[in-house]
Parts: sequence; structure tokens; C-alpha cells
Amino acid sequence: MDPLHTPFSSPPNYPPLSKTWARIQAWLNREYPELGDTLNYGILPQDLAQIEMQFGFSLPSVVRESYLCVDGQEAESAAGCSEGLFFGLTLLPLESVLEEWRFWREVDRDPSTGANQGLREHMQSIPPGWVRREYSQRGWIPLIADKVGNYLGIDLNPAEHGSIGQIIIFGRDFDTKVVMWRGDGVTGWAKWLASFAEELETGEGFEIGATDTSEGSEDGVGYESYFYDGHGRGQGDGGGDTGSGGGLRLTGEYRGWNVLEAWADRSLRKWHESGVITDEVLAPADGEARKQGERQDLDIVELSMQGPGAVEVAIPVLASSTEQIPSPFADPLGQSNAQPSSSKLASAAAPTISVAKPPAPRPVALPTPQDIAPFSSPPESRQSSVDNLDEDLESGSRINGISELAEDVGL
Repeated sequence: MDPLHTPFSSPPNYPPLSKTWARIQAWLNREYPELGDTLNYGILPQDLAQIEMQFGFSLPSVVRESYLCVDGQEAESAAGCSEGLFFGLTLLPLESVLEEWRFWREVDRDPSTGANQGLREHMQSIPPGWVRREYSQRGWIPLIADKVGNYLGIDLNPAEHGSIGQIIIFGRDFDTKVVMWRGDGVTGWAKWLASFAEELETGEGFEIGATDTSEGSEDGVGYESYFYDGHGRGQGDGGGDTGSGGGLRLTGEYRGWNVLEAWADRSLRKWHESGVITDEVLAPADGEARKQGERQDLDIVELSMQGPGAVEVAIPVLASSTEQIPSPFADPLGQSNAQPSSSKLASAAAPTISVAKPPAPRPVALPTPQDIAPFSSPPESRQSSVDNLDEDLESGSRINGISELAEDVGL
């Protein structure tokens, strides 16, 4: 604990952050030194206090202790590595944490996102009641970013069943905020970071790929490419690294997954296995799915947001009914059938569509050598125009070969 801060209360036992970062750096020096070079030295205590003054509140003791050890990552190491430490996701320096947090305070007042009551109603929490049902919240402090508006961070303003300091996944692409497995409680960051160090040391569930030095992968602060579509989704690649580049990459069942989505799915399963969440939370109830399947009239199909022109389209669906469909053709007696009687409806047959299937192609009989009659003698070749090169072309005379050729083509 630095001398400029006093903890609110004596925190429970947790893995010391200095030892956890020593474990991570030892593994990086042995297995991936280029990535280890991206880690910054710890922030100075006076600089940390200055940033906290700009926040307007004190950060949890485990977060302060962590940043006194390692103040995030550089954009690129001296060896040219620009990979994020957490399987492609970047640990933000504390100044960048403040910048991202300030950006999202503007989102809080945005009527199309943070201040949209309809959007808030779509927000969910895993486990239920642990995270506030908000699109953006002042108490969510981003620590790890995917550079497109999604984060792993610390929650200082939880819901009624949550706890201050829990580690959550949130951002523009996550309508369901998830508390990380082994990231709950006031020391959530210390426990979760220790579990990450353990994951590196076991070597399971990930691999080291070729370093990706491509440029232009960074986006601006916050969610500047986000456009609200009514359901909390936006255009873009949907949040962070998908495992297609170099560096540390997830393998096994989560190969190719977005990292934050993989973490969220893993935490969901762990919370279910531990009995914290029920089967109804893990999978939607069959009754609700059946209710959606019984909708007639109009059904709404939500297109995947893969481009700026993606919208919701209302598609008419033919309802299953015992009523007969009236004939679309005019009455031969000139009577209108706009309002047919019930007897006509009962007798009219539903229109059908007949599709004519083309016949299968027949085999083609190819000629045999006996069917090909040889020439009795080679055809006589025309006299070459080269023999008449001595004639004066400027005098207007015609070469025999060229004249015959012109007659043949009708010139």
C-alpha cells in the first residue's frame, strides 16, 4: 500500500499483486519476451493520486496496487510487438483508463444509448442481480480493452446482489453484463489476475502464434463507430480479437472466438456449475421459445449487423389457417370478388405453384474414326502474296492473292 492512500477497510486475504505480476513477467521472459517488453513500469504514487483526483474518487486498493507494479502496456515494444497481453486484448495505462471512462460519461447522456430507457430494458446481468441493468454506468472502470468499445473492468456501483470491486465484461456489444468467474468480491481484480497467471503457467487452452505487425488495427477512444439500432447492437466487428492473428490465441473449444465472448461463456458455465445461476438463466425457457414460434401475422427477422445498411425488416409470414384463400382471378360474369361470400370461400381451392422439371439431358453420340472420311487430296493452297512483292502497290495494281481474298469476303 502506498503512503498516499488509506484503505476503506481491511481487505480480505488475496494474492499479492506484486507476486502475481512477477509470475506473469517470469513466464513472458521465458516464453514470449517480445510481449513482455510491452509492459510499462509501475506508475508513481503521486501520479496515481493525481489521476484519482480527476476521477473524483479513490480506486480500489487492489487496482492501485496493480498499477504501482505495471502501468498498462505500450502500443508497441522495442522488438516491434503490438500484441495485447490478454490473448490480444490490451491492458490500459491508467491515463488511458481515465480517457475511456470520461468518454463513456458522454454516453451516459446520449438519448440514443445511455439515456435510452428502451435500451436499458434490454440489458441483463449474469449472475442475475449482480450488475446494474444499464448500457453505461459511472461506476464501471475499464481496465482491459479490445479497442472497439468493449472492456473487462471493475464495478464500483453493483446491483443489489453484487459486490463493489467485482470484475465484469461490459461495452457496446454486450447487452448482458457478465461477472467474471473468480472475479467476484472486493478483491476481484487480484483473484482474477492470479487465475490468468495460473492459466499461462499451465499452458492449456492457448497457443503462441506468429506476431501480427499489421497497422491500422486500433480504433479511437470509446465506441465512436457505434450506431444504435434499437437493440443495443452496433456496426463493426463486434468486439475485439477473434483469434485470427498472431500472439497469444485461444485454442480448444474457444478457438476463433472473440476473447471477451469466450470469457463470458466460460464464466456463465462456471456460475451454472457452482449453482449460482439456474438452468432457466443458462438456456431460455421452452415456453418462451414456443410462444415466439406461435406468432402469426408478421414476424420480425433481425439481420446480423455486418454492414452500415443492416436494418430490421418486417417479413410477412403466411398464417396457418383453415380458411380457404379466394381465387385471385376476376369473376367471368363481371362480378367483383373483392368481398366473396362464405360459400365461395369454402369452395375455392388454395392456389398452388407447379414447377416444371426439365428432362434429363440425353447422351451425345460422338463420331467414330470410321465416320470421318479422309480427304482424297490436300486442298490446293492459294498463291502466296509473297510471290508478288515485286509489283508496285502504289500504282494501284492488286496482288493476285489479295484480290481473290477480297472477292471471297465480299469487298
